[in-house]
Amino acid sequence: MKNSRNVILMVAVLIFCIAISSLTLAGLQAREALPIEIELTPAKSNYMLGEVVHVVATIRNSSDVNVLLPRDVFDQLQLQISMNGISYANYIGKARGLQIEDANEIEVGPGEKIDYTYRMLWNSKPQVSHLNADAAERMSKGRILTNFAFPEKGTYYVRAVLTAQKLQKRLFESEPVRIVISMPAGDDLKVWKTIERNPEIAYFLQEGDFPIPTYKFQERAGLVEDIQELIQSFPHSSYTMKLTDNLDRFRVVEQNRKAGMCKLNPSLEQCRN
Repeated sequence: MKNSRNVILMVAVLIFCIAISSLTLAGLQAREALPIEIELTPAKSNYMLGEVVHVVATIRNSSDVNVLLPRDVFDQLQLQISMNGISYANYIGKARGLQIEDANEIEVGPGEKIDYTYRMLWNSKPQVSHLNADAAERMSKGRILTNFAFPEKGTYYVRAVLTAQKLQKRLFESEPVRIVISMPAGDDLKVWKTIERNPEIAYFLQEGDFPIPTYKFQERAGLVEDIQELIQSFPHSSYTMKLTDNLDRFRVVEQNRKAGMCKLNPSLEQCRN
């Protein structure tokens, strides 16, 4: 009788363990099903040094339920660049959010997608000259250490990585895309050499502005003169049209900004002219 009770107890325990294991496995499988997919699509696969590389990042809901993503998901998405397809470094460009009014989250329905076009040329190089060796190493770890996303000719691989807090801090990664960067020639090479010496011009090509505070108006004015000189010296360069378009828009924005600033404080030095 005692042995029978033991057998029944052992069978019950075994059934319980199997049930728990099945539930656990089902839970793991559910968590393993990736609710979103990330895809990168370059505007083209071949660029010259100094050209702005355009890459569209698409986030697609591959599940059968709505997915909530943070409003700044495209700021959180990290672009990474490699020259060998194995070792990647983080590209740090200008922060940009997906602006949705009165929304802290983006709801993406099943099969739906959102996308954003990234512009890649200027890179925010780690500023470590004021740090000790250990601090400089920590700040530089995993980062691109030049002022340019693509500092030399060659074949590069770009991928996107996202750690989504709203999705149990899961890590999502795109397949890498291939970008070929070639060396310019003729006038284009001369313009590139100037850009290479002045990464602020690379930022201007990319963003239509300078990575310099607006109160440093003399420094900004000097860069405008440098760009004007480039345009006049090399009117047929491949870079000239983009520089000219950005300069025209920049002047309008600066004029409006200066008018508003001088209206509030006419005594400012830049308002005396």
